Amino acid sequence: MKLALICNNKVALPALDMLVSKGANLCVATSAVNTELYHALQPYGLKYGTSITSFEPVLFETQLYAWLDMEKPDAVLMMTCPFRIPEAALAIPRLGFINFHYGLLPAYRGPNPVFEQIKRREQAGGITVHVVDKGIDTGAIVMKRTLPIAAQETFGIHMDKLALLGAGMTEELLQLLLQGDPLQTTPQNKAEAAYYPGPGISDVKVQWGSMPAEAIEALVNACVPWNYGAATALNGGTIGISKVTILYKEPVAKLQYPGTILTIDPQSRLTVLSADRLVIRLDTVFVAGNFIPGYQLASYGVVPGMFFN
Repeated sequence: MKLALICNNKVALPALDMLVSKGANLCVATSAVNTELYHALQPYGLKYGTSITSFEPVLFETQLYAWLDMEKPDAVLMMTCPFRIPEAALAIPRLGFINFHYGLLPAYRGPNPVFEQIKRREQAGGITVHVVDKGIDTGAIVMKRTLPIAAQETFGIHMDKLALLGAGMTEELLQLLLQGDPLQTTPQNKAEAAYYPGPGISDVKVQWGSMPAEAIEALVNACVPWNYGAATALNGGTIGISKVTILYKEPVAKLQYPGTILTIDPQSRLTVLSADRLVIRLDTVFVAGNFIPGYQLASYGVVPGMFFN
């Protein structure tokens, strides 16, 4: 049996390691735009003879059909595939296309379920393996595994855990495919389905006037490391908030508006008022290309009484 893998994120590498360790007959493709991943895949070609291909986004359909014709895989596994597969191509591999969705379906369809799950303070994420059909994340489910999202867990930490979970699920899927029997699948429950597009600028920005402290903390965790943290504006510029701590669980009865800077010094650190009037310490921020302790914004002229917006 020959397998193909289309991936666009290093989250797929533990699964790839497992496949080559099993001696799988394998070819791999990624996006030509993702040069970092393309270079990370090269050792697999040198050591194991794995065919490595990159697709140009504007030529994807043409290159996909040529690739399928040349490699003739029995099944195509997708792990963070950045492309929409043409419906006519889905039936070319004997066993079809099978997607590893790094979130729980059908509740979290879309390109970035991990962001949405952490932002919405879900207690668990996971991986859903499903058959690819003409819809987006709508195909019948082959298997689903959940993974707890711990308190303070960031996007990056959760993705690392999903990478290891995905390797185990890939091995499980490989055994099912090698048995030769049709995969047992379960249709998705449309009543439970929700689709979330990729996060835009407004989705990663702290809304100080309306967000309670726990929502701010969750947004920060959902944005680390890929966005350098949650975005906020100060004095006409934008900074990233990369780590926060909620200091007081009881509301602070003060007159300041949400987003007001309460303290900024090495002892008290940088503290800010949330919409539910809790005090948040901004432990780490990203500014001018650097991660710095929040209180060091004082060197940029930031003083108590200023406010984020």
